[in-house]
Amino acid sequence: MNQRLDEEERTWEARQPRHCPKCSNTLISKSVNNITYDQCPNCGGLWFDALEDQKLAKEYGIDTGDPDAVSAYDKNRRINCPVCSTQMVSMIDIKHDYHYEKCQVCYGVFYDTGEFADSQKLTAVEIFKLLFD
Repeated sequence: MNQRLDEEERTWEARQPRHCPKCSNTLISKSVNNITYDQCPNCGGLWFDALEDQKLAKEYGIDTGDPDAVSAYDKNRRINCPVCSTQMVSMIDIKHDYHYEKCQVCYGVFYDTGEFADSQKLTAVEIFKLLFD
């Protein structure tokens, strides 16, 4: 019985509109290679459910934001998860020199505009390895 209730709750949550944790606009669902992610039409932020960002890591063109643009929303670090409302944790990718927010409960991640594109850039070491391996 509990498993059925859990499944019904997840189905109900999946039908609810998600809101951008940075600017509160309704996120728009998009799909690439049968993987659905959400994008904010206002600030350009991207929401990925658990592991979706890793599955789409080589899909260029998802993040249409300018990685060099400084967003006023980027300064907002105390945000709640659009799925479970838990306060998200600010994470830093030292290798690519950008940060993003991650939910420690449902494992979703939020990238400000341009941050997902930054995560896809090759480092000098990676380029060197591609050229000489």
